[in-house]
Amino acid sequence: MNPGNAVAANQAPRGSQVCIGCHAPPEQQQLSGRLLGRWLAPNITSDQVSGIGAWSRSDLLRYLREGRARGRGQAGGPMGAVVESLQRLSDAELAAIVDWLARQPAWRDPQEQVPASERGRPLADDLAVARRAVVQSPTGRARGAALYDAACASCHGADGSGSRDGLFPSLYRNSAVGRRTPYNLLAVLLEGVARTAPEGPVMMPSFDGSKGVPGGLSDEDLASVANFVLTQFGDPAAARIAAGDIGRARAGWWGPGQASSARGQLVAVGGGPGGATAACFRCHGLQGEGDRASAAPRLAGLDAHYLARQMRDYAAGTRPSGVMATIARQLPASDYQSVGLYYAGQAVPAAGARKPASDPLLLQQGAVLYALGAPDRGIAACASCHGPDRKGFNPVYPGVVQPAAYVDLQLRLWRQRLRRNDPHDLMGEVARRMTDADIRAAAAFLEVPP
Repeated sequence: MNPGNAVAANQAPRGSQVCIGCHAPPEQQQLSGRLLGRWLAPNITSDQVSGIGAWSRSDLLRYLREGRARGRGQAGGPMGAVVESLQRLSDAELAAIVDWLARQPAWRDPQEQVPASERGRPLADDLAVARRAVVQSPTGRARGAALYDAACASCHGADGSGSRDGLFPSLYRNSAVGRRTPYNLLAVLLEGVARTAPEGPVMMPSFDGSKGVPGGLSDEDLASVANFVLTQFGDPAAARIAAGDIGRARAGWWGPGQASSARGQLVAVGGGPGGATAACFRCHGLQGEGDRASAAPRLAGLDAHYLARQMRDYAAGTRPSGVMATIARQLPASDYQSVGLYYAGQAVPAAGARKPASDPLLLQQGAVLYALGAPDRGIAACASCHGPDRKGFNPVYPGVVQPAAYVDLQLRLWRQRLRRNDPHDLMGEVARRMTDADIRAAAAFLEVPP
């Protein structure tokens, strides 16, 4: 970690730890943004161009409270769950986060000259003409326009201006569309949006045809509509999306080689280059359910990018485990993502799969630590980062319902500085303030599913 860019968790307001963990890349400028699987956690420094310096205070407050700020952006993917959690904070607490963000140093990408949320204009073309043109020219701009008309215009408007009440956002002056790296546009086409705002649910369907969803599009058509949207409403220079980019966005893998759930299953069951003795199921169970007796963690249902990052950290030695380090060093990086994709698709064990601890007082103490922390001792609430339902938010903050012996061990490794794969040391800061009794209580509570 670069000490000059660090922000200690205990010096930041409640809720800001999520900003640090997600938007602050290791060894780079604090809050300057990072790619998390298929989603980009963008630059949220005070820079007027690359960051959120051009957003007004009311823009930021509304975004944190409602998940949208007209003419700026809206929350999707992992940020949607974060916004739902922030709704539990008071207005004063949200204002403290906004003030804290304004104090962070600005960082600008030298390749950017215009704020992402200030690009684009209304579409002036007649989409009826595009529908006729696509018959003669079934590729290129005409096809993108026809797909936009069929799949997008009913909600976002024929000219891309969205609905009057802002429930369906404008596509121009929209940071997800105007950014020169349109990861989030591709992600929202594949995943859709599902979050709860103060006024009710906010929904957008997935258009990922590989899922067999109604109205789903092929990868070629998704690329066509993405390029049309980028050209008309965002940064035309980014309109270079190919069908292969849709596949990479789906896998959340942009490196060499290919990643897929099917390949991950082969490694999980067969062990990959390490052979049968390195097969994941031998310790983690056939469905990735974990094992209480051996402290092997649950893998089922965890975020694919989080699991891949743990494999990289085992290989690098920043997360200690002789067994896992040996296995990880035998696999290519694409297999890390493949294994993650496979286990992310496995069902989380049912609540009855684990019996609660026998000591109800211990469970109660753990529940208090999780929900509230111990502010008098500088211990942040676990729920601030891992969510009130313990399911986690994203690749940085995973679900934490795990065998008690596993949680106990990991907290002690953080406390002893032996586990070092949090570049901002947020977990280390917490664990070093916890007593042995705190660790036992948290571990007991986290073993019991909600």
